[in-house]
Amino acid sequence: MQKFWKRISSIGVAAALCVGMAQSIPSSVLAADGTPLFTSECEDLTLEHDAQVATDVYGTQYPGYTGDGFVWVTSAGTMSFTVDAPETGMYRLMTRCIMYLGSTSNDIREAQVTVTRSDESKSTKTVKIAHTDDWNDFNWGDLKLTKGENTITFGGGWGYCLYDNMTLAKTPKPEYSNATDTPVDPNATKEARALMSYLKSVYGSHIISGQQEIYGGGHDNNSELEFDYIKEKTGKLPAIRGFDFMNYNPLYGWDDGTSERAIAWAKDRNGIVTASWHINVPIDFDNYT
Repeated sequence: MQKFWKRISSIGVAAALCVGMAQSIPSSVLAADGTPLFTSECEDLTLEHDAQVATDVYGTQYPGYTGDGFVWVTSAGTMSFTVDAPETGMYRLMTRCIMYLGSTSNDIREAQVTVTRSDESKSTKTVKIAHTDDWNDFNWGDLKLTKGENTITFGGGWGYCLYDNMTLAKTPKPEYSNATDTPVDPNATKEARALMSYLKSVYGSHIISGQQEIYGGGHDNNSELEFDYIKEKTGKLPAIRGFDFMNYNPLYGWDDGTSERAIAWAKDRNGIVTASWHINVPIDFDNYT
């Protein structure tokens, strides 16, 4: 293993808002400055199942809500609205809510958000909402909408949550200028620094292609099978090649030449190397707990 680590060290590894009462909104409300595409009190959305408008929960007051009340979701209750997206892209859903069960942020409930798009495609994802004592803004993440009418349904899951209002806005672009080409390792080699500089130069403007190879000798003992196929179909090789050092372990592995292929990819083919390792249990398997 010591020999293996010496070899690998020689590789340069770089490693939302203006919807009223579930009605479609004209595209003009989406401004370049990030003005919300859709916004609403949650009690004005389309409520289904066990979602209900309330001002208290079993007599417990939750002051500070806006509008006429909040939506109390117990288990499967959902809220939905339809919005006219001016363009296909990513949009961010935010809700002001309280997850009232439990007592600490370690107490978590699950909820779901589903998007039915204008092109009839559909996607669902699950989010985890932690307990809070007061109203707070919860980010449901970025949702892909297609140009035209999209219906968004959220809540449900394993709910027990209070929802005050919601917004949908175009996802802001990342601050690409914040990226740095300074390695975290002050002793990084000049090759590693050059790679970081290259990654910084294309960040936000280009996508670098890559392909993971199969460990343990590849397909039919041909580690180049995927790469030969890509070259045959496109005329080019990927810039990045992923390597898995799974076979370097004392229990059942063997040296399948991963280090040599990685070095050759970087030195002879001017490629970028990424490395992964399925870590195995200690050498004494019989006494491993």
